[in-house]
Amino acid sequence: GNAGRRDGAPKTPEVTFQDWGLYRSTPSWLPSTTPVVAPSRCCVARTATTRSRCGRTRPDAVERILKAAATRLAVSGASALTMQEIANEAAVSKGLIHYHFHDKDTLLAQLVMWMAEGLVRREHAALAASAPHAAIDDLWRWLEAELDRGHVRALVELASWRSNRVRAAIVEAMRLRRAASTTTAARASII
Repeated sequence: GNAGRRDGAPKTPEVTFQDWGLYRSTPSWLPSTTPVVAPSRCCVARTATTRSRCGRTRPDAVERILKAAATRLAVSGASALTMQEIANEAAVSKGLIHYHFHDKDTLLAQLVMWMAEGLVRREHAALAASAPHAAIDDLWRWLEAELDRGHVRALVELASWRSNRVRAAIVEAMRLRRAASTTTAARASII
């Protein structure tokens, strides 16, 4: 209820990553004691879209920020990457980036997971539609597209980033990627 609140406003319920079905457990790069509140303020990547005033759909702000960060990371590298550069690319204010991502390290840690999850999702999609005789060719096409996208290079660069939060996200991304590789290898051995 309102216990402990001077302003009488209802207490914001604590929500975990598991409640959103994003992770089986709290990511290792986020302290387990950290409550995640108000999904609208969450810095977890979503793929939702919103309707603009003219009726067109466009990715929500978090998605646009992450896409812009990935694009700018590929162009300028992690150390030269600025929040203003990302804001300009995403067509959002720098304040909105700080609203969703407290600082550059938080943004980069989320970017690591967003890129890794996308990489795994695209790999599964490439092989799900693949006929047994074409699986290897489809896997090579997927890999070529990933290399062109630049996310693999960005993940490799961020693996040496100085922040413990980003390094922990890289470790989590490697676990996710390793699990996907196991599934891919098992599928390839059946074919």
